[in-house]
Amino acid sequence: MKIDKAMPPVLKIDAHKVNQVLLNLIGNSIKFTQQGSITVACKWLRQKEVSDKCFEPKPFNEEEEGIFEKEENFSRIRNHRFLKPKSNFQVLKDKNEDLNSTADEPEAVCLDKELSGVLKIIVKDTGSGMKEEALEKLFKKFSQVSENISERQIGTGLGLFITKEICQTMNGEIRAYSRLGVGTAFVVCIPTIALPSNTVQRVDTKSIINLLSEKRLKALVADDSPFNVNLVCDYFSKFGASVISIAYNGYDVYMRYRDCRRENIDIDCVILDIDMPEMNGKTACEKIRQYEKENKLKPVVIILISGNYDKEQIEDYVNGDKADCFLKKPVSFNEFTKAIYHSIVIQKD
Repeated sequence: MKIDKAMPPVLKIDAHKVNQVLLNLIGNSIKFTQQGSITVACKWLRQKEVSDKCFEPKPFNEEEEGIFEKEENFSRIRNHRFLKPKSNFQVLKDKNEDLNSTADEPEAVCLDKELSGVLKIIVKDTGSGMKEEALEKLFKKFSQVSENISERQIGTGLGLFITKEICQTMNGEIRAYSRLGVGTAFVVCIPTIALPSNTVQRVDTKSIINLLSEKRLKALVADDSPFNVNLVCDYFSKFGASVISIAYNGYDVYMRYRDCRRENIDIDCVILDIDMPEMNGKTACEKIRQYEKENKLKPVVIILISGNYDKEQIEDYVNGDKADCFLKKPVSFNEFTKAIYHSIVIQKD
C-alpha cells in the first residue's frame, strides 16, 4: 500500500463505490498473480476533471516506464489508515498502534478551503499479464482474456465490466495496461473534492468502544448469510455486546424479538439484512415497530444492512421512524461501531 504524502485527509466521494472498485481490482490481481506482489498506490491530482493527462506516465510503456516507477515510488505506509498530522489536525488512532511511532509515515496536508481534484488509484500486480489484443476486450461483458486459465481464475466475466460502470457513475474512468509475463496495472481516476481539514470528525474510536462496553448491550442479528452473521457477531464482541439470538430470515428474527420482550429481556439493537427469505428485513422492521406500538414498548434500535440498496432507496424507512440507520455492505468495524454509538448513545440517550 502506497499513499502520496500530498493526499488530502478528507475527500468528498462515494466511499462505498470506491470500496467496490478496490475489491474488484485487487481480487482480480490476486487471481492472476502466483508470485511477486500486488501494489495499491493512491495520489490526488490538482486537476478539475479526468483527462488523458491524469493517466500519464503509463506503466509498461517503454518510453514512460522509468518515469512511472519514479513518480509512483511513494513512501510505503506501515498502516495506511493513519497519517501523521501537521499542526493540530487529529486523526483516528488504532488501539494497537504505537502512538509515538512516526517512521515511514507521510504528513497529511491541511486545507483551509475546498479544492477540486482527481483521485488516482493504481492497482499493479506481477501476474501473468496479457497481450495488447486482450486489453481491447477486457472491460466488455462476459469476456475472458485467456483460454489458458485455471479453475481458480474462472469467473463470470462481469467483474471488470461492473468496475468500469461504477467508475463511470462517479464521472471517472478506468484504463488497463499490461505486458505478457510481466504483470498488469489498472489505473482509476475519479473527480472529487478535497475538503478543509476542520471538517474531519474528531472522534476517539477507543473512547467510543469503551463507552459501548460499559453499556453491556444486547442484540439480535438476522442475515441469510452465515458469514455475515458471524462477522456482525464478531463486531459486537469487540465492545462486549451480547448477541442474544441469531436468525437467517425476517420472520424468525421478528418472533425472537417478540419472545424476548414477552420474557422481559431488554434488546438494545436489532441488525436486519434487507434481502432475506420468508420475510425481508423491511417487513421485519415494520412488524417490530407495530408490535412496539401495540404494546407501548420503548423502540429498539434497528439497523438495516444490504449490499443491493443505496440509502436513497430506503429513505422512507430511515427517515420514517422505522429504522434508525442503514449501512451498505461490506460494513467495516469502524462504520459499524460509529453507527451503534450514534444510534444508541447519541440519539437514544
